[in-house]
Amino acid sequence: MNKIENGDARAGESRTLSFLYGYLPQGFSLDVLIGKYERSADSVLRSSSEEWKRNGMHFDVPAEPWIKREATWNHYYLRSSQTYDDFFEEHILNQNGFYQYTMGFHGAPRDPLQHCLPFLFSNPEIVKSVLRYTLKEIRDDGSLPYAIVGHGVVAPMQSDKASDLPLWLLWTATEYVLATRDLDFLNEKIPMRFSATASRTALVSELLESCYRHQVRDVGVGKHGVMRMLVDDWNDGLIYTWASSAMKECMEESESVLNSAMAGWVFDEYARLLDYARNNPQLAQDVRKSADQHREATRAQWNGKWFRRAWLGPTLGWLGESTLWIEPQPWAILSGAATEAQSRDLVRNMNKLLRHGPLDHFHSYCGFPNRSLNQAWALWSVI
Repeated sequence: MNKIENGDARAGESRTLSFLYGYLPQGFSLDVLIGKYERSADSVLRSSSEEWKRNGMHFDVPAEPWIKREATWNHYYLRSSQTYDDFFEEHILNQNGFYQYTMGFHGAPRDPLQHCLPFLFSNPEIVKSVLRYTLKEIRDDGSLPYAIVGHGVVAPMQSDKASDLPLWLLWTATEYVLATRDLDFLNEKIPMRFSATASRTALVSELLESCYRHQVRDVGVGKHGVMRMLVDDWNDGLIYTWASSAMKECMEESESVLNSAMAGWVFDEYARLLDYARNNPQLAQDVRKSADQHREATRAQWNGKWFRRAWLGPTLGWLGESTLWIEPQPWAILSGAATEAQSRDLVRNMNKLLRHGPLDHFHSYCGFPNRSLNQAWALWSVI
Protein backbone atom coordinates (compact mmCIF):
# COMPACT_ATOMS: atom_id res chain seq x y z
CA MET A 1 0.00 0.00 0.00
CA ASN A 2 1.59 3.23 -1.16
CA LYS A 3 0.86 6.54 0.48
CA ILE A 4 1.34 9.89 -1.24
CA GLU A 5 2.60 12.59 1.04
CA ASN A 6 2.25 16.29 0.17
CA GLY A 7 4.71 17.26 -2.53
CA ASP A 8 6.34 13.84 -3.12
CA ALA A 9 4.65 13.01 -6.46
CA ARG A 10 6.59 13.87 -9.63
CA ALA A 11 5.14 14.95 -12.99
CA GLY A 12 4.23 11.97 -15.17
CA GLU A 13 4.60 9.55 -12.29
CA SER A 14 1.92 6.92 -11.60
CA ARG A 15 0.94 5.65 -8.19
CA THR A 16 -1.35 2.87 -7.03
CA LEU A 17 -3.74 3.90 -4.28
CA SER A 18 -5.28 1.30 -1.98
CA PHE A 19 -8.21 2.01 0.27
CA LEU A 20 -10.48 0.24 2.73
CA TYR A 21 -14.19 0.62 3.25
CA GLY A 22 -16.66 -1.23 5.41
CA TYR A 23 -18.04 -1.23 8.93
CA LEU A 24 -16.46 -1.82 12.30
CA PRO A 25 -18.34 -4.35 14.48
CA GLN A 26 -18.02 -4.23 18.22
CA GLY A 27 -14.89 -6.00 19.43
CA PHE A 28 -12.74 -5.19 16.39
CA SER A 29 -9.88 -2.68 16.24
CA LEU A 30 -9.61 -0.37 13.24
CA ASP A 31 -5.81 -0.15 13.51
CA VAL A 32 -5.48 -3.94 13.62
CA LEU A 33 -7.70 -4.34 10.56
CA ILE A 34 -5.79 -1.67 8.65
CA GLY A 35 -2.51 -3.38 9.51
CA LYS A 36 -3.86 -6.75 8.41
CA TYR A 37 -4.95 -5.53 5.01
CA GLU A 38 -1.91 -3.29 4.43
CA ARG A 39 0.23 -6.41 4.45
CA SER A 40 -1.91 -8.06 1.74
CA ALA A 41 -2.68 -5.01 -0.42
CA ASP A 42 -0.62 -6.20 -3.37
CA SER A 43 -2.24 -9.65 -3.51
CA VAL A 44 -5.75 -9.09 -2.16
CA LEU A 45 -7.47 -8.70 -5.55
CA ARG A 46 -5.90 -11.88 -6.91
CA SER A 47 -6.62 -13.94 -3.78
CA SER A 48 -10.18 -12.58 -3.54
CA SER A 49 -10.84 -13.52 -7.19
CA GLU A 50 -9.53 -17.03 -6.57
CA GLU A 51 -11.80 -17.43 -3.56
CA TRP A 52 -14.87 -16.34 -5.55
CA LYS A 53 -14.00 -18.95 -8.20
CA ARG A 54 -13.75 -21.70 -5.59
CA ASN A 55 -16.89 -20.79 -3.63
CA GLY A 56 -20.55 -20.96 -4.53
CA MET A 57 -22.52 -22.97 -7.04
CA HIS A 58 -21.69 -22.64 -10.73
CA PHE A 59 -24.04 -23.08 -13.65
CA ASP A 60 -22.66 -23.49 -17.14
CA VAL A 61 -24.57 -23.82 -20.42
CA PRO A 62 -21.98 -24.19 -23.22
CA ALA A 63 -24.35 -22.85 -25.88
CA GLU A 64 -25.07 -19.74 -23.78
CA PRO A 65 -21.78 -18.59 -22.19
CA TRP A 66 -23.39 -15.49 -20.66
CA ILE A 67 -25.33 -17.71 -18.22
CA LYS A 68 -22.16 -18.76 -16.41
CA ARG A 69 -21.08 -15.14 -16.01
CA GLU A 70 -24.52 -14.07 -14.85
CA ALA A 71 -24.81 -16.90 -12.31
CA THR A 72 -21.35 -16.09 -10.94
CA TRP A 73 -22.24 -12.41 -10.65
CA ASN A 74 -25.56 -13.17 -8.94
CA HIS A 75 -23.80 -15.36 -6.37
CA TYR A 76 -21.17 -12.69 -5.75
CA TYR A 77 -23.75 -9.93 -5.38
CA LEU A 78 -25.93 -11.89 -2.95
CA ARG A 79 -23.05 -13.25 -0.87
CA SER A 80 -21.46 -9.78 -0.66
CA SER A 81 -24.65 -8.42 0.87
CA GLN A 82 -24.08 -10.42 4.05
CA THR A 83 -23.27 -8.23 7.05
CA TYR A 84 -22.79 -8.79 10.75
CA ASP A 85 -25.16 -7.45 13.41
CA ASP A 86 -23.48 -7.16 16.81
CA PHE A 87 -26.80 -6.83 18.66
CA PHE A 88 -28.05 -10.23 17.47
CA GLU A 89 -24.47 -11.52 17.07
CA GLU A 90 -25.36 -13.13 13.76
CA HIS A 91 -24.82 -12.52 10.08
CA ILE A 92 -27.79 -11.34 8.03
CA LEU A 93 -28.64 -10.97 4.34
CA ASN A 94 -30.46 -7.70 4.68
CA GLN A 95 -32.17 -5.78 1.87
CA ASN A 96 -29.35 -3.23 2.19
CA GLY A 97 -29.58 -0.33 -0.27
CA PHE A 98 -31.79 2.59 0.70
CA TYR A 99 -33.42 0.64 3.52
CA GLN A 100 -30.29 -0.07 5.51
CA TYR A 101 -27.84 2.63 4.47
CA THR A 102 -30.20 5.61 4.28
CA MET A 103 -33.08 4.71 6.61
CA GLY A 104 -31.12 2.52 9.04
CA PHE A 105 -33.97 0.04 8.63
CA HIS A 106 -33.94 -3.77 8.60
CA GLY A 107 -37.27 -5.21 7.58
CA ALA A 108 -39.03 -7.44 7.19
CA PRO A 109 -37.88 -10.89 8.41
CA ARG A 110 -39.40 -12.48 5.31
CA ASP A 111 -36.71 -10.88 3.15
CA PRO A 112 -33.47 -12.36 4.56
CA LEU A 113 -35.31 -15.66 4.98
CA GLN A 114 -35.94 -15.65 1.22
CA HIS A 115 -32.48 -14.29 0.38
CA CYS A 116 -30.62 -17.06 2.20
CA LEU A 117 -32.39 -20.02 0.55
CA PRO A 118 -29.97 -20.23 -2.44
CA PHE A 119 -27.18 -21.09 0.02
CA LEU A 120 -28.84 -24.26 1.31
CA PHE A 121 -26.54 -26.52 -0.69
CA SER A 122 -23.49 -24.28 -1.15
CA ASN A 123 -23.06 -22.60 2.24
CA PRO A 124 -25.68 -23.76 4.76
CA GLU A 125 -23.95 -21.90 7.59
CA ILE A 126 -25.25 -18.67 6.07
CA VAL A 127 -28.79 -20.06 6.24
CA LYS A 128 -28.28 -21.14 9.83
CA SER A 129 -27.03 -17.71 10.87
CA VAL A 130 -30.02 -15.97 9.27
CA LEU A 131 -32.31 -18.45 11.04
CA ARG A 132 -30.67 -17.79 14.41
CA TYR A 133 -30.97 -14.05 13.86
CA THR A 134 -34.70 -14.40 13.14
CA LEU A 135 -35.32 -16.83 15.98
CA LYS A 136 -33.79 -14.32 18.40
CA GLU A 137 -36.42 -11.79 17.26
CA ILE A 138 -39.39 -13.98 18.29
CA ARG A 139 -41.54 -12.45 21.01
CA ASP A 140 -43.25 -14.30 23.84
CA ASP A 141 -46.47 -14.77 21.84
CA GLY A 142 -44.64 -16.29 18.86
CA SER A 143 -44.88 -13.16 16.69
CA LEU A 144 -42.04 -11.47 14.85
CA PRO A 145 -41.47 -7.71 14.69
CA TYR A 146 -41.88 -6.24 11.24
CA ALA A 147 -38.61 -4.33 11.34
CA ILE A 148 -35.55 -3.43 13.40
CA VAL A 149 -34.00 0.03 13.52
CA GLY A 150 -30.86 1.27 15.21
CA HIS A 151 -29.15 -1.19 17.52
CA GLY A 152 -31.76 -3.88 18.12
CA VAL A 153 -34.82 -1.61 18.44
CA VAL A 154 -38.21 -2.80 17.22
CA ALA A 155 -39.42 -0.25 14.67
CA PRO A 156 -42.48 1.63 16.02
CA MET A 157 -44.80 1.25 13.05
CA GLN A 158 -48.35 0.13 12.33
CA SER A 159 -47.24 -2.66 10.01
CA ASP A 160 -45.66 -4.40 13.01
CA LYS A 161 -48.85 -6.49 12.83
CA ALA A 162 -47.86 -8.40 9.69
CA SER A 163 -49.69 -11.69 9.29
CA ASP A 164 -47.24 -13.71 7.19
CA LEU A 165 -43.87 -13.50 8.95
CA PRO A 166 -43.95 -16.78 10.94
CA LEU A 167 -44.78 -18.64 7.71
CA TRP A 168 -41.46 -17.60 6.20
CA LEU A 169 -39.52 -18.68 9.27
CA LEU A 170 -41.25 -22.07 9.39
CA TRP A 171 -40.57 -22.58 5.70
CA THR A 172 -36.86 -21.65 5.77
CA ALA A 173 -36.16 -23.59 8.98
CA THR A 174 -37.87 -26.65 7.53
CA GLU A 175 -35.93 -26.37 4.26
CA TYR A 176 -32.67 -26.05 6.19
CA VAL A 177 -33.14 -29.09 8.43
CA LEU A 178 -34.57 -31.36 5.72
CA ALA A 179 -31.82 -30.37 3.27
CA THR A 180 -28.89 -30.70 5.69
CA ARG A 181 -30.29 -33.34 8.10
CA ASP A 182 -29.03 -31.10 10.91
CA LEU A 183 -31.42 -32.30 13.62
CA ASP A 184 -29.09 -30.95 16.31
CA PHE A 185 -30.09 -27.45 15.23
CA LEU A 186 -33.60 -28.05 16.61
CA ASN A 187 -32.10 -28.52 20.08
CA GLU A 188 -30.01 -25.35 20.11
CA LYS A 189 -30.85 -22.84 22.82
CA ILE A 190 -31.70 -19.42 21.44
CA PRO A 191 -31.65 -16.22 23.55
CA MET A 192 -34.93 -14.36 23.03
CA ARG A 193 -33.90 -10.73 22.63
CA PHE A 194 -37.44 -9.34 22.87
CA SER A 195 -38.89 -11.50 25.62
CA ALA A 196 -40.50 -9.78 28.61
CA THR A 197 -38.56 -12.24 30.76
CA ALA A 198 -34.91 -11.27 31.16
CA SER A 199 -32.36 -13.74 29.76
CA ARG A 200 -35.08 -16.09 28.53
CA THR A 201 -33.93 -18.84 26.18
CA ALA A 202 -35.82 -21.48 24.23
CA LEU A 203 -34.98 -24.40 21.96
CA VAL A 204 -35.27 -23.87 18.22
CA SER A 205 -38.00 -26.52 18.10
CA GLU A 206 -39.95 -24.68 20.82
CA LEU A 207 -39.67 -21.35 19.01
CA LEU A 208 -40.86 -22.85 15.72
CA GLU A 209 -43.87 -24.35 17.49
CA SER A 210 -44.54 -20.97 19.13
CA CYS A 211 -44.56 -19.34 15.69
CA TYR A 212 -46.97 -21.95 14.39
CA ARG A 213 -49.28 -21.50 17.40
CA HIS A 214 -49.23 -17.73 16.87
CA GLN A 215 -50.17 -18.18 13.23
CA VAL A 216 -53.21 -20.36 13.91
CA ARG A 217 -54.28 -18.77 17.21
CA ASP A 218 -53.51 -15.07 17.00
CA VAL A 219 -53.57 -14.46 13.26
CA GLY A 220 -56.34 -17.01 12.79
CA VAL A 221 -58.94 -17.02 10.04
CA GLY A 222 -61.86 -14.81 9.03
CA LYS A 223 -65.46 -15.48 8.08
CA HIS A 224 -64.46 -17.38 4.92
CA GLY A 225 -61.98 -19.62 6.72
CA VAL A 226 -59.16 -17.75 4.98
CA MET A 227 -56.18 -16.59 7.05
CA ARG A 228 -56.52 -13.02 8.27
CA MET A 229 -54.43 -10.28 6.68
CA LEU A 230 -54.09 -7.88 9.63
CA VAL A 231 -52.02 -4.94 8.34
CA ASP A 232 -49.58 -6.63 5.96
CA ASP A 233 -49.57 -10.10 4.38
CA TRP A 234 -46.36 -9.70 2.28
CA ASN A 235 -47.65 -6.94 0.03
CA ASP A 236 -46.71 -3.95 2.17
CA GLY A 237 -48.96 -1.49 0.37
CA LEU A 238 -52.10 -3.47 -0.28
CA ILE A 239 -54.27 -2.25 2.57
CA TYR A 240 -53.00 1.33 2.37
CA THR A 241 -53.61 1.44 -1.38
CA TRP A 242 -56.87 -0.45 -1.74
CA ALA A 243 -58.63 -0.01 1.59
CA SER A 244 -58.00 3.60 2.56
CA SER A 245 -61.75 4.28 2.57
CA ALA A 246 -62.43 1.48 5.07
CA MET A 247 -59.09 1.04 6.81
CA LYS A 248 -60.29 0.10 10.30
CA GLU A 249 -62.79 -2.43 9.03
CA CYS A 250 -60.19 -3.92 6.71
CA MET A 251 -57.60 -4.35 9.45
CA GLU A 252 -60.18 -6.09 11.62
CA GLU A 253 -61.90 -8.31 9.05
CA SER A 254 -59.68 -8.73 6.00
CA GLU A 255 -58.50 -12.17 4.87
CA SER A 256 -55.52 -13.07 2.69
CA VAL A 257 -55.84 -15.81 0.08
CA LEU A 258 -52.07 -15.45 -0.34
CA ASN A 259 -51.53 -16.35 3.32
CA SER A 260 -53.83 -19.37 3.20
CA ALA A 261 -52.38 -20.65 -0.06
CA MET A 262 -48.87 -20.32 1.36
CA ALA A 263 -49.90 -21.95 4.66
CA GLY A 264 -51.19 -24.98 2.76
CA TRP A 265 -47.65 -25.55 1.51
CA VAL A 266 -45.61 -24.38 4.52
CA PHE A 267 -47.60 -26.29 7.12
CA ASP A 268 -47.23 -29.52 5.15
CA GLU A 269 -43.45 -28.98 5.01
CA TYR A 270 -43.34 -28.20 8.73
CA ALA A 271 -45.24 -31.43 9.41
CA ARG A 272 -42.59 -33.30 7.37
CA LEU A 273 -39.93 -31.77 9.59
CA LEU A 274 -41.80 -32.90 12.71
CA ASP A 275 -42.09 -36.40 11.27
CA TYR A 276 -38.37 -36.47 10.57
CA ALA A 277 -37.54 -35.24 14.09
CA ARG A 278 -39.93 -37.84 15.59
CA ASN A 279 -40.51 -35.92 18.79
CA ASN A 280 -44.03 -34.52 18.51
CA PRO A 281 -46.44 -36.68 16.45
CA GLN A 282 -49.54 -34.92 17.81
CA LEU A 283 -48.25 -31.55 16.70
CA ALA A 284 -47.48 -32.96 13.25
CA GLN A 285 -51.06 -34.21 13.01
CA ASP A 286 -52.43 -30.81 14.06
CA VAL A 287 -50.21 -29.01 11.53
CA ARG A 288 -51.40 -31.25 8.68
CA LYS A 289 -54.99 -30.61 9.65
CA SER A 290 -54.32 -26.86 9.49
CA ALA A 291 -52.70 -27.28 6.07
CA ASP A 292 -55.80 -29.10 4.81
CA GLN A 293 -58.09 -26.39 6.16
CA HIS A 294 -56.14 -23.65 4.39
CA ARG A 295 -56.09 -25.62 1.14
CA GLU A 296 -59.86 -25.93 1.28
CA ALA A 297 -60.28 -22.24 2.09
CA THR A 298 -58.03 -21.31 -0.84
CA ARG A 299 -59.79 -23.72 -3.20
CA ALA A 300 -63.10 -22.00 -2.45
CA GLN A 301 -61.72 -18.74 -3.84
CA TRP A 302 -61.37 -19.98 -7.43
CA ASN A 303 -63.48 -17.69 -9.61
CA GLY A 304 -63.29 -19.75 -12.78
CA LYS A 305 -60.12 -18.06 -14.09
CA TRP A 306 -57.84 -17.50 -11.10
CA PHE A 307 -57.86 -17.30 -7.30
CA ARG A 308 -59.10 -14.13 -5.64
CA ARG A 309 -56.52 -12.05 -3.80
CA ALA A 310 -58.14 -10.93 -0.54
CA TRP A 311 -61.34 -10.17 1.32
CA LEU A 312 -61.20 -6.52 2.40
CA GLY A 313 -64.33 -6.56 4.56
CA PRO A 314 -68.08 -6.07 3.96
CA THR A 315 -67.69 -2.54 2.60
CA LEU A 316 -65.10 -3.30 -0.10
CA GLY A 317 -65.66 -7.02 -0.63
CA TRP A 318 -63.27 -9.20 -2.64
CA LEU A 319 -60.11 -7.93 -4.29
CA GLY A 320 -59.04 -9.94 -7.34
CA GLU A 321 -62.52 -10.83 -8.56
CA SER A 322 -62.22 -9.10 -11.92
CA THR A 323 -58.43 -8.67 -12.07
CA LEU A 324 -55.65 -11.21 -11.72
CA TRP A 325 -53.20 -10.77 -8.84
CA ILE A 326 -50.19 -13.04 -9.23
CA GLU A 327 -49.26 -13.26 -5.54
CA PRO A 328 -51.50 -16.15 -4.38
CA GLN A 329 -51.49 -18.10 -7.65
CA PRO A 330 -48.12 -19.97 -7.43
CA TRP A 331 -48.80 -20.94 -3.82
CA ALA A 332 -52.25 -22.26 -4.73
CA ILE A 333 -50.60 -24.61 -7.23
CA LEU A 334 -47.71 -25.61 -4.95
CA SER A 335 -49.98 -26.31 -1.99
CA GLY A 336 -52.38 -28.46 -3.99
CA ALA A 337 -55.30 -26.08 -3.51
CA ALA A 338 -55.65 -25.86 -7.31
CA THR A 339 -56.83 -28.91 -9.20
CA GLU A 340 -54.88 -30.12 -12.22
CA ALA A 341 -57.39 -28.50 -14.56
CA GLN A 342 -57.35 -25.25 -12.59
CA SER A 343 -53.54 -25.22 -12.66
CA ARG A 344 -53.53 -25.48 -16.45
CA ASP A 345 -56.15 -22.74 -16.79
CA LEU A 346 -54.32 -20.55 -14.31
CA VAL A 347 -50.96 -20.81 -16.07
CA ARG A 348 -52.68 -20.19 -19.43
CA ASN A 349 -54.37 -17.03 -18.11
CA MET A 350 -51.21 -15.72 -16.46
CA ASN A 351 -49.26 -16.40 -19.63
CA LYS A 352 -51.87 -14.61 -21.75
CA LEU A 353 -52.26 -11.56 -19.53
CA LEU A 354 -48.71 -11.04 -18.30
CA ARG A 355 -46.42 -12.34 -21.04
CA HIS A 356 -48.35 -11.88 -24.26
CA GLY A 357 -50.84 -9.18 -23.36
CA PRO A 358 -50.31 -5.45 -23.95
CA LEU A 359 -48.01 -3.71 -21.47
CA ASP A 360 -50.79 -1.53 -20.13
CA HIS A 361 -52.38 -4.67 -18.64
CA PHE A 362 -49.36 -5.25 -16.47
CA HIS A 363 -50.02 -2.68 -13.78
CA SER A 364 -53.75 -3.29 -13.78
CA TYR A 365 -53.30 -6.98 -13.14
CA CYS A 366 -50.58 -6.84 -10.48
CA GLY A 367 -50.52 -5.38 -7.01
CA PHE A 368 -46.77 -4.73 -6.68
CA PRO A 369 -45.60 -5.35 -10.25
CA ASN A 370 -41.91 -6.09 -9.75
CA ARG A 371 -42.31 -8.27 -6.67
CA SER A 372 -45.33 -10.05 -8.09
CA LEU A 373 -43.54 -10.84 -11.32
CA ASN A 374 -40.79 -12.58 -9.36
CA GLN A 375 -43.37 -15.10 -8.20
CA ALA A 376 -44.56 -15.54 -11.78
CA TRP A 377 -41.06 -16.49 -12.92
CA ALA A 378 -40.86 -18.96 -10.03
CA LEU A 379 -44.13 -20.46 -11.19
CA TRP A 380 -42.91 -21.03 -14.75
CA SER A 381 -39.98 -23.04 -13.43
CA VAL A 382 -42.22 -25.14 -11.18
CA ILE A 383 -44.73 -25.92 -13.91
